[in-house]
Amino acid sequence: EVKLVIGNEIEYFDITFYPMYSSKKYYLGKVMVGRNITNRKNIENKYKFLSVHDSLTGLYNRTYYEEEIRRLEHSRNFPVSVFMIDLDNLKTVNDTKGHQQGDVLLIKLAEFLKMVFRAEDMIARIGGDEFIIVLPKTDQAVVDIIQDRIEKEIVKFNINCDINLSFSLGVKTQTEKGDLAKTIKEADDLMYKNKMERKI
Repeated sequence: EVKLVIGNEIEYFDITFYPMYSSKKYYLGKVMVGRNITNRKNIENKYKFLSVHDSLTGLYNRTYYEEEIRRLEHSRNFPVSVFMIDLDNLKTVNDTKGHQQGDVLLIKLAEFLKMVFRAEDMIARIGGDEFIIVLPKTDQAVVDIIQDRIEKEIVKFNINCDINLSFSLGVKTQTEKGDLAKTIKEADDLMYKNKMERKI
């Protein structure tokens, strides 16, 4: 398979080479047969993307998140920090304004998270209104900076957005290499504590 740029568009071709002989069995060269498989490749790429991404927000999905956690636990990327985020009032919005408006909220939150976190951080939607961000090589000092940035940027974001974003947050840092399940659970507990304190 080869990938070519034709008229500013990427196209894929399946190329096959066949040997060519004369009637006396002398080798004459090769015949190349090319078949345009762009449509097939585009469909394959779409399904490959959807296998590890959430179809609504474009963030990573639970499947990718679980695989990444397993990989990270055996890496040298510690300390690892985990942010758990729960979108506020999604059920109320869905019930009163419809699921389409709820989807808008989820998409806006995804946009915000991609804006405030780094490219190397893994941002995943792991439930209806639950998101997790896993930050490799990130200690408490960096977490404090990120939390401060979140607080400042959400105010700016809501000023320039026609829909108000609000979410509960919990964060925990694990300094030593090992199983991340306890750290994730602690971040999740802190997120729910934050939600209860705010009575959302």
